[in-house]
Amino acid sequence: MGKFRLDKRGWYKFNFFNNNKTGVLTNAYMKEWVDPSLYENESDGGHAVLLTSYTKDHLKLLNSWGSSWADSGFFRIEDEKVLGLEYYHIYWTLEDLKDSEK
Repeated sequence: MGKFRLDKRGWYKFNFFNNNKTGVLTNAYMKEWVDPSLYENESDGGHAVLLTSYTKDHLKLLNSWGSSWADSGFFRIEDEKVLGLEYYHIYWTLEDLKDSEK
């Protein structure tokens, strides 16, 4: 599991996935200048996501905003620096799962 916090400009840039559902959010894109008046009313905040897989080109994460967002709820970033991700190891054993979850 990972968590990140973004300022108003960062959340505005995170909207990248509204028009690029299967795209990869990059460090270069996040660092591009944005007119502050475009995100003046957005609030700062944090968010938790689940790292599901990775390749040499990107990390694939699952968001909690539902399957209608981005790529059926998934999104891709170039690396952890794009969002300043912090990771937490979460695991369970088979005994922790219900039969329906196995």
